[in-house]
Amino acid sequence: MKPQAKPAPSGLPFNAHFVDIAVAAGLTTPVIYGNADSKDYILEATGWGCAFFDYDNNGWMDIFLLSGTKIEGAPPEATNRLYKNNRDGTFTDVTEKTGLRNAGWASGVYVGDYNNDGFEDLFCTYFRQNKLYRNNGDGTFTDVTQAAGLLNEVPRWGAGCTLEFTLHVRIPAWANKASVVVNGRLEPAARAGEHFPIRRNWKPGDVVTLALPMRTEVIASNPHVAEDRGKVAVRCGPIIYCMEELDQPNGLALSDVAISVSERIGKEFQNEYKAELLCGVDVLRHQGRVSESASAEQPITCRQTPRLRRRGQGT
Repeated sequence: MKPQAKPAPSGLPFNAHFVDIAVAAGLTTPVIYGNADSKDYILEATGWGCAFFDYDNNGWMDIFLLSGTKIEGAPPEATNRLYKNNRDGTFTDVTEKTGLRNAGWASGVYVGDYNNDGFEDLFCTYFRQNKLYRNNGDGTFTDVTQAAGLLNEVPRWGAGCTLEFTLHVRIPAWANKASVVVNGRLEPAARAGEHFPIRRNWKPGDVVTLALPMRTEVIASNPHVAEDRGKVAVRCGPIIYCMEELDQPNGLALSDVAISVSERIGKEFQNEYKAELLCGVDVLRHQGRVSESASAEQPITCRQTPRLRRRGQGT
């Protein structure tokens, strides 16, 4: 993924600045997320989310702040907090009255009217168990996680929540003609060596299928390196193949074997899956030749296996 070029300056003066008015607005309670001076676990360092939404439908934006806790236990002040907008530049903590008090390792929050009753509800992601709060329309919320079928059988880590986001699928440099299919629909061409972006409103059950063709190709060595001159490497996708004497017919010496090279050499390889070999691998076969003497050559079928480990002499 390449960054966009920085736009040219507009030349207009930029006089905007920000002033911290948290104290004047009544937003003074600290957010707990692990120890303040040090973090020993990743869980303590992830941080939390917040949401600006009108929970009571009075036309003024309220603030919902998520909170964490501490490894050794939750202190009394560790809780999510809902601040009601007083419409005069200040806010009042209504967490207890609205039923939103909860201590845990919160991560992200999504605001949406999941039951179409005209009041915005809250979905909060947590380490261990996410929570869904239904807005009752009377200034209170009810935890309906279990009733909505969202309880986990085992603890999980909900990192964030959103309906629309971009999924970047990495296409390896060796995967020419790769294809990306989302819910059975073929996406525009994906180029090898780049990240393919997929932006959509994601829903449970969405399926992304990535097909990476593993084309067999022969890579010539650098002719300026004397020891490698006249040699080639065989690659199938990201896998490098090698020839071993014990795989060749009649135990032929590798020093006498050569691969027959042509313009179609990458298409002339035959793949053969061997379940019993190295826990299951594709073996490549290709036409070659062996020199019995300085004046005579005999055609053979060469066999190559992935270079995973040394299995014998002559490698």
